[in-house]
Amino acid sequence: MADTYQPEVTRSIRSWGFWTLKPTDAYQAFGGKKKRLVKPDEPGRADMIVTRGHRVCYVELKDATQGFAFTDFEQNKRVWTRLMQDRFGASIWLFLILGIDPPNRNREKYPYARRAWLLPIETLFRMETMIPQKTLPMIASKGYNTMMQKNKMDAVHLLADYELPWGKGNWLLPENHCFRSFFND
Repeated sequence: MADTYQPEVTRSIRSWGFWTLKPTDAYQAFGGKKKRLVKPDEPGRADMIVTRGHRVCYVELKDATQGFAFTDFEQNKRVWTRLMQDRFGASIWLFLILGIDPPNRNREKYPYARRAWLLPIETLFRMETMIPQKTLPMIASKGYNTMMQKNKMDAVHLLADYELPWGKGNWLLPENHCFRSFFND
């Protein structure tokens, strides 16, 4: 889990008009002090539950510096994700943050200024089959496969439709983002 950015992500999602909570918080809220609800053993469950109106989804948070290693989406998370999708029809999203410099830096001078993407988990699984290396780079520069460099096979280009711009203190959700569409259907 991206504990470092959890408060930032939570603040951002709530500023969009959604409610978030961690799965453990949900069990405490509904179970109270008497612990009437027993938290199930769910290794690999997503980091947060997001809801608005009658819709609910799960969001997994991941961060890295210059590239996201596909192995960072661990096997137990893959098993949990498939189970939730196949058995319950759950919608699972990935909030991915890449970069090392503050997000409000000039990207011309600081190409690794932090950027964020919110994408359906299926998109990550498709990327994994497309990318010839085991890492999705933020920017496919020197050191990456030449085909990846030539075809701009990196997060900045491949995930452009899912990118979240930085606002004043949080990430913004564009009007045409598919996450917003999911909740408006």
